[in-house]
Amino acid sequence: MIVVGNSNVNTFKQQGLVTLAGAEQVSVIWVGALTAPDFYNGHPAGHKVRELFAEHRDEWKFLSLGIHDIYDLCGAASQFQLNNALRALQQLYEQLFTELSRLGRFGWLVFPQPAHELTFPGVSPDEVLQIARTFNSHMKQWCAQAGVAVIDPADRILGEDGTPLPHLLQKDGIHLNVQAARCYLDDIAQLTGISLEFQSDTPPFEPADEPESFVSLLLNALDMPHQRQGGLAGLEDRLLDFVAELLRGKGLELDIDAETELVDSGLLDSLNLVETYTFAVNSIGMEIVYDVDLRTLDTVGKICRFLEEQAQGGPEPEGPTFEDFITSMRGDLADPARREAILAADSRIAALPQARVQEFIRHFEVVSYSFNCNYGIIYFWLSFFAAQNRNYATALELLKHGSRSDLVYPVRGEHVRYYRERWEQLQEMTQSPAPRPAAPSRPRLSVVIPSYNYGHFLKDCLESILSQGYPNLELIILDGGSSDDTVEVIQRYEKHIDYWRSHKDAGQYAAIEEGLNRASGEIMTWLNADDMFHPGAFDAAGRIFAGCAEVEWLMGRPNSFDEQGRQKHILSYLPLNSRAKYLADQEFIQQEGVFWRRGLWERSGACIDKTLPLAADLELWARFFRSARLFSVDMMLAGFRDHPLQKSKDKAGYTAEADRVLARERELFAAEKTPFNPPAPLPILIQGDRVIL
Repeated sequence: MIVVGNSNVNTFKQQGLVTLAGAEQVSVIWVGALTAPDFYNGHPAGHKVRELFAEHRDEWKFLSLGIHDIYDLCGAASQFQLNNALRALQQLYEQLFTELSRLGRFGWLVFPQPAHELTFPGVSPDEVLQIARTFNSHMKQWCAQAGVAVIDPADRILGEDGTPLPHLLQKDGIHLNVQAARCYLDDIAQLTGISLEFQSDTPPFEPADEPESFVSLLLNALDMPHQRQGGLAGLEDRLLDFVAELLRGKGLELDIDAETELVDSGLLDSLNLVETYTFAVNSIGMEIVYDVDLRTLDTVGKICRFLEEQAQGGPEPEGPTFEDFITSMRGDLADPARREAILAADSRIAALPQARVQEFIRHFEVVSYSFNCNYGIIYFWLSFFAAQNRNYATALELLKHGSRSDLVYPVRGEHVRYYRERWEQLQEMTQSPAPRPAAPSRPRLSVVIPSYNYGHFLKDCLESILSQGYPNLELIILDGGSSDDTVEVIQRYEKHIDYWRSHKDAGQYAAIEEGLNRASGEIMTWLNADDMFHPGAFDAAGRIFAGCAEVEWLMGRPNSFDEQGRQKHILSYLPLNSRAKYLADQEFIQQEGVFWRRGLWERSGACIDKTLPLAADLELWARFFRSARLFSVDMMLAGFRDHPLQKSKDKAGYTAEADRVLARERELFAAEKTPFNPPAPLPILIQGDRVIL
């Protein structure tokens, strides 16, 4: 008999599982964080399981599988793609179990799903358990129909809340103990007619915490039974040999030893064992290090798998290989012997066609609210694509982000300096005087100002608008019947105002809706009377909307003023937003400086949700996201004034309203047959007279 699987099988391994008849040893094999896709993506653990099952056709074989697949389902749920992911995973399991059943007698071991160990945006522990129940229930029904054996003693292990009963857990609070494992042995015996027992008479070892659990797994996997007292002679050599073998299996002849300079520890092309082993060794005071950044190497592996997936169904495309990415990543341009090979690899990476670059960006979710995917090397490679199209300004911007000091894994050094200097020179050459087409006429821009008793701020607000000198401006002020000097201020600027009124109304958002529906401009925005635009904002917005038809709404870099109107804060990064990230991460958008086309306003209902006194702007953005991408321009367009009377000081109230809106939008998103969910676009840059998209 063979029992194979993830960390849940470790209890069987620790205690020594044997059959009663003849005390025949049962093989218990831990293969790491195994998932169903690992059987089809070249993962060595999947290959190992297939080999074992094929070699032992006449024996019963049990596979512990599912925990880490459900992790992936939770990740899909956080991105509102659960239904699609669930269907795809079920189909994959059915295919896999059918194949494994052809290799002899086979059963699936179902272990309880840890819920509180996971954190996914918008997915609670209760929802994790529900996702697990849904998936396991469907698969057990299919297994019953297909004749696949299932071992799942959940009725004796789980409490009413769906989690394991406390007395059945090891001290680490994660893994099942020997008492719970016996429930599985009873069910296996009932199915197979083979009685099993634990060989060890010693008290069961129960790790006290997660690091100790990892150590136990590591030692068992290397056939070095855990002893509370005792040396670890030979562990280092065994572990280094094991990792070197994994690297060689990936075609990487890297020399590793205990003295190799530490770069990083982490995943290697989804070989979760390496991460586990490294963590385990570190936890017992040893240090295993490598001469390559394994986390970045994992990213390279994902890139190459992506390229292979894109090539399926058609001729093999010309372009970069795994070795090209490795050469570029580890390239030392200061080494003359390597320089030519490194630049040649860079050139092949840069030659990816634009359509595949866009899929690359979508696949890796490179852009985020903080414009930060942690791996500077990704931005480094993206800069190649921009430079290939002679867009040196964008290439330099991406290069700058890739080398930012607050990235977890920035990219720096001679390689970066080489391209920065080269692209700066090329940018200067392309900016030499040349005939340019006439600038498009500026579209009509409507600015709506809601106001109530903010007369002492209104003058600054109006000056920030009129000082723009925008040639095609419509200015509308809706005052709620102020009792201060607001009307006097309005009257002083009356000749510049297209429409104003002052009387009691239904509040700020009712006034904004009234003004926007009265406006005639092609481009629309509103600004509260206490806030201000930055110089050049209207010119930039006008040029972007006039020259870029794909831009339907736009924001700038968030910032704020103090009560006296002095610059207080400027966000250090340029936010880039997609619909999925907006709904999943609650990445709020600063209202000041958001511009949009009339067509988007009308398509989104031409209304403001007046039942939300604080978060109606967030609700409007959620509707905009249903059909349009939000572009960002790297400049400040408008800022909010921070002062004691702001409604936005009620953070708890705003958050409560926001939660209700986003919950509604998530349900809508999940129900859409073809959800609108493109990746966030890269930033718009303005240089001189040019808008670079």
